[in-house]
Amino acid sequence: MLDRNEIASFEAALLAGEGDVIGRVFTAHGNSPPAFRWRPDADSLEKPQLAFLRSFWEAHRDERGLIPRGRVEPFALRPALGFIMILEAIEDGWDYVYRLYGSGIAEYAVRDYTGLRTSELIVPGHTHIQSFYIAGYRAAAARGEPLYTENTPPPAIAVERWHRLILPMADAAGRPTQFLVGNVPGSWRPPESPAA
Repeated sequence: MLDRNEIASFEAALLAGEGDVIGRVFTAHGNSPPAFRWRPDADSLEKPQLAFLRSFWEAHRDERGLIPRGRVEPFALRPALGFIMILEAIEDGWDYVYRLYGSGIAEYAVRDYTGLRTSELIVPGHTHIQSFYIAGYRAAAARGEPLYTENTPPPAIAVERWHRLILPMADAAGRPTQFLVGNVPGSWRPPESPAA
């Protein structure tokens, strides 16, 4: 069950550029605090897939500063394919559906979440991570700007850190309810049993 109060608290912290509240919750659950920054330059992103997506977003955004959904074609995103997610807001932005969940992400994330919700991620004992993801999407929609995050996933995931770039897209009505997200794994680590 999602904790909307926690999501709202994390969203407010992200919008204010203050990570202390989020960091304390992550630390209390045995995770290192996540990192984030708004409007990163492509040159500052160490993962080439994310640098490509940041440049793509800058080149294709409209007068509102968003990418119209129709401008996102798989062929144009080839340098980042496998590490792309496309999400759509549901329940007034309190949850998100994965319309696309890249194969390179699924390889590390236990399963392919295409068609599932962020609330359905496998994170036993680590629901604060779901709250952080949803808060990131909500904050990116509110500001209409790219948001870069890094976080440690639950122990059952075979990667030490996720490097994520959230890029707001405009739906048919011009609202930022969809997202082009690059999600690239860091170093591999042996996963623990979900029951651990």
